[in-house]
This record gives sequence, structure tokens and C-alpha cells, in this order.
Amino acid sequence: MKPRVDVRPYIADSDILINLANDMETYGYSNNEALEYGVKIVTTPVSVNKELPIPSGANLICNWDMSNVNEIVEKMFNEIDYTFNYKAPEDNW
Repeated sequence: MKPRVDVRPYIADSDILINLANDMETYGYSNNEALEYGVKIVTTPVSVNKELPIPSGANLICNWDMSNVNEIVEKMFNEIDYTFNYKAPEDNW
């Protein structure tokens, strides 16, 4: 694929968004975007996760050393209910 700026349709059409960011990312826009589309996320324990109302069925958080990756993969394919509604906080930007 050619590089593109508008990735929203791809996120919205996904089953899972994987964002293995380090803790330098300030807010985690892609995680918010995915959650707003009802897409579960696989992420690292970045600080912003504490601020996000991540639905219990959507929080697949890998340890920094990836020691729980097998557990995450198991949950990705065997968890039953990933239904949730999430609305990102309003912003004045």
C-alpha cells in the first residue's frame, strides 16, 4: 500500500489495534480512536492507560518485557464478550 494520512477507515474496520508504544507517547490517540470505533486494543502499560476508561473486555495490556504475550494472544482469540461503548472526551482543538 502507498503511504496515507487517513487511516480511520482501516482502524474502524479492524478487529484489534496493536499499539506497542513506549511510555513517551503523551496521550495515546490511536488507542482512543480504536476504542471509540469499538475496536479492542493490545497495548503496553503506558501511563495514559490509567486515564482511559478502557472497557474490561478491551484491555489487553502486554507487560513491558512481553512476558504475558501468550496470555494476551489467548485472550485475543478466546474471550467471549468484547462489546462496549466508549466516547473519547471532548476537546477544544
